[in-house]
Amino acid sequence: MTSSDSIIKKYYNKEALSGQVFLIMTGFNCNNNCLMCSVRPKGLFHSPRPKEDILKDIKDGKKQNYQRIEFTGGEPTLRGDILDLIAEANKIGYQEIAISTNARMLSIPKYLDKLIENGLNRVTTTLYGPNKNIHEVITRTPGSFQQTINGIRNVIKNNIPITVNTVLFSLTAPYLKQTGLFINYLGVKHWTLLDLIPDGYALEKYDIFSLSPTKINNAFNSIKSILDKFESVNIFDFPFCLIPKNIFKHRNCNILAAKGRTKIINQTGYKPRRFKRKKGFYYDVHKTRLPKCDFCKYNKECGGVWKPYLKIYDEKLIKPIKS
Repeated sequence: MTSSDSIIKKYYNKEALSGQVFLIMTGFNCNNNCLMCSVRPKGLFHSPRPKEDILKDIKDGKKQNYQRIEFTGGEPTLRGDILDLIAEANKIGYQEIAISTNARMLSIPKYLDKLIENGLNRVTTTLYGPNKNIHEVITRTPGSFQQTINGIRNVIKNNIPITVNTVLFSLTAPYLKQTGLFINYLGVKHWTLLDLIPDGYALEKYDIFSLSPTKINNAFNSIKSILDKFESVNIFDFPFCLIPKNIFKHRNCNILAAKGRTKIINQTGYKPRRFKRKKGFYYDVHKTRLPKCDFCKYNKECGGVWKPYLKIYDEKLIKPIKS
């Protein structure tokens, strides 16, 4: 396993970590309507952030010595000023400027060209399955699959590094290997697997969407043979004890939860409060530690188990990693 400490060398309270991403939330609006989205429902209560506020964030991040910045949402390409925001980040000297997007707008070559001209040099996107049927059942948006695929291809054609995320839950787990193979076929080198966050739409149907420990184990074991096809496979937010040991040992897998998230990302906008650090322990607002977690070697960095998870699955299935 590559720990977060091998990625991040130093920790400062007021200065950027080595390689840490300054993540700016731009708004919650999206042109997909993913049935398990933890973000989009918040758009009912929050308007997109004013351009002036984001410009201030960009400048503040640079003052704190951040070299990596990423615009996320919702869907940042829905903003008419996203080109200006990227241009400002480029102007004041960020070395890496990224967007987290469903890549649908990137299927338009001229639009992607403008993003790149203004300074975009990295992209993160999401793909739920290896075909239209699986992906669009989840996005609930006709045509979104082909647009995302075309966007990924355009990014790769322009030699822009791209990471593809896949959320692991009941509708994606049966096809995880096929999805990985398809992503690799497209030419993607970096794949991120995300556990389902019990928030927003996902919380409403968490009993249907969540995976039992056995199904999580089976899903990870299904991709063992294809992990080496990628330069890196990032695994975010899973309780460490639910990840098979062979995945931990795999050379290109990065296993990150509360500590890893805190170390590599600093989010601003809408007063984020998901992660915190206190007395050497890292916390996730959606998770809780069981008494048995005290005996786990990853107790301080994992954050524990999703709170709603324990209402569905037997606590006995949670087994501390002792060595």
